[in-house]
Amino acid sequence: MIRKTTTTVTTSGSAGSASGSGSLGVPTEGGSARVVAIRLSYTGEPATTDVTITDGLTGGAIVTVSNSSTAATVYPSAASAKADGTASTLTEVSPICTGKLNIAVAQGDNAGTVTVTAFFEG
Repeated sequence: MIRKTTTTVTTSGSAGSASGSGSLGVPTEGGSARVVAIRLSYTGEPATTDVTITDGLTGGAIVTVSNSSTAATVYPSAASAKADGTASTLTEVSPICTGKLNIAVAQGDNAGTVTVTAFFEG
């Protein structure tokens, strides 16, 4: 089953260097799920805006979008490995998030917003 959750991060500070942060909880019973897609929408943000989304438990990168203010849907992927740690022939899998996603927005404008909608499976 695919589930989604949404939050909006508002930036504050000087034009072109405003920042903000937020988080999204994983909407599953066990608190862990695969991140299958992330939708980013911008309001009042310049084309220099950076958005970084990380796993709340490990800090591992899920999505990084730099110098953009164009709405987009991204499909995060991670390299896979076999149980013994060697490279797998399956090269891309959806990353697993545990607990929450952390969102950091940088290089924005004061009072601009970035709306993040995450789609989870599991």
